[in-house]
Amino acid sequence: WMVIAPDGPLRIDATVVPHAAFWQKLAAVSGVELQEPVAAAHLTGTWQRPEGTAQLKAARIVIDPKRVKQALPAIENLDVQLTGDRGGVTLNTFAVAIEGQLVRARGRLPLPEGKWSELFKSPLAAARRGADLRLEVPGADVAVFARFLPAVLAPKGRFEADLTYRRGGVEGFVKLRDAASRPLGPLGVLQEISADIALSGRKLALRGVTARSGGQPVTLAGTIELPEGEAPRFELTLKGENLPFVRQTGLLVRGDLDLKLQTPANAPPRLS
Repeated sequence: WMVIAPDGPLRIDATVVPHAAFWQKLAAVSGVELQEPVAAAHLTGTWQRPEGTAQLKAARIVIDPKRVKQALPAIENLDVQLTGDRGGVTLNTFAVAIEGQLVRARGRLPLPEGKWSELFKSPLAAARRGADLRLEVPGADVAVFARFLPAVLAPKGRFEADLTYRRGGVEGFVKLRDAASRPLGPLGVLQEISADIALSGRKLALRGVTARSGGQPVTLAGTIELPEGEAPRFELTLKGENLPFVRQTGLLVRGDLDLKLQTPANAPPRLS
């Protein structure tokens, strides 16, 4: 019925207004409703090597609760801007508010020799080969996410992250300050949880991971490696003194803790 010449000239100027029937059909098919959306695309070049810009904005994203049973966070103020050329795709702007907390991203996906056809056929493989993506969470309240993990998190603390995906690995850091847990067996509630986690390639370094249990400090330190196609490798230590091991009416037993989780060469992890 139709044949597209890969080297034929291309020119598309498209805009979809907020109340178009297009969005209603999209929501019915996908279960994802974009409220007050605006989309625009301006493309030139050829079908094989397109160039141009695309933009998508929405005041709110709503997932059909009939299709997803678990509670999802509110997603608002979506703003996405893309630029494409013969060398690849650039994510100039990605901003969204998740439960009122700002999340930003930007990046670049190079396409050597303008091989757009490979991107369309296998986008994830193309991203793993050469994507450069930075994700930032400037500062978020843990409280707004506590309702999604009610058995683990207490509504307290601050969270910050700055991560860059490059050449198949992740660089950056994750920080947690003054958080707290729900009751965790005999350890009770962990208070004053702080964590500094540095990521380098496929390695996580735990620095300054501390908390208080029964008023006493607990520290976790070490590294976790995630080799591609292999099981994780651990080099972790967990220490604490005078910690509550047993809590019952009329009985409190305290003790010291000094645990190591290590992965020897060509062997399963060992706890000592």
